[in-house]
Amino acid sequence: MAEIHAWLRDAVVHPARRWRRLAQARTMARIDSARFDCPVCGYHGIFIPVGGPLGMRKYGLCPACGAFERHRLEAKVLEKILAPFDPAQRSCLHFAPEPGLANLLRRRFGEYHTSELTDTSADIVGDLRDLPIPGASYDFVLASAILEHIQEDRLAMAEIYRILKPGGMAVLYVPIVADATIEYPEPVESEDFHVRAPGTDYFDRCREFFDAVRVFTSADFSERNQLYIYEDRSHGATANTPYRKPMLGERHLDYVAVCLKEPCDIARREGSGGRLQPHHGTAGTILDLAPAE
Repeated sequence: MAEIHAWLRDAVVHPARRWRRLAQARTMARIDSARFDCPVCGYHGIFIPVGGPLGMRKYGLCPACGAFERHRLEAKVLEKILAPFDPAQRSCLHFAPEPGLANLLRRRFGEYHTSELTDTSADIVGDLRDLPIPGASYDFVLASAILEHIQEDRLAMAEIYRILKPGGMAVLYVPIVADATIEYPEPVESEDFHVRAPGTDYFDRCREFFDAVRVFTSADFSERNQLYIYEDRSHGATANTPYRKPMLGERHLDYVAVCLKEPCDIARREGSGGRLQPHHGTAGTILDLAPAE
């Protein structure tokens, strides 16, 4: 059912949007010589602006497939980490699946499932903080742009760790939009109901639960894929971002965390609830991958 739903979105809804985006790209190409390669769909040409709470982001969107900067960065990270992972023999769970990345993962993994909070077309419907999934069920998990919406994000991380098989891997993305993480007093509607502005220190939370964490950034890959965020964050708090603080620069790195559950790990649990206790993971050698291109 999930595959049919994804096909309908790609085949019925997206062509009209794609035509409009490509028409905009052709117009822009007359006055802008920048050309990029999309690692999600293989498109070559100019990327078009995309809107956000702080205005339009230059070169943010692939006009052919609609991939944002984060989707392109995640595609490059997946390309790098999956080859030695032997995905054809493994299982994958994709939370809130994005069509482009879903297609990449569906082709690579022997078993591919989706999960949504309320969408019954997904294979699994459930809350990331309390999943209806047995422990050690999946080899690979992708959760992109989800944790910044969850107040109890540590519960979600513990659940992701719990459902991973020993030796499994989770790819987690949050938008890094602050120098240090800012917790909001309430969800901000104009930021798609984010409950925090993550900083690079946010990845320390991943290290509380996972046995090894490696963080990839836009700078780890080729400029031809345009993986940076062009956004003026110097004003700090605005009507759309009421709790943010100023962040220097107009071209920002994007980040993706690759988190590992070691094969030899002994489950760390507290009481009878079965919840994992936080611990301080280290950067294990299994994630010391070859230098990025």
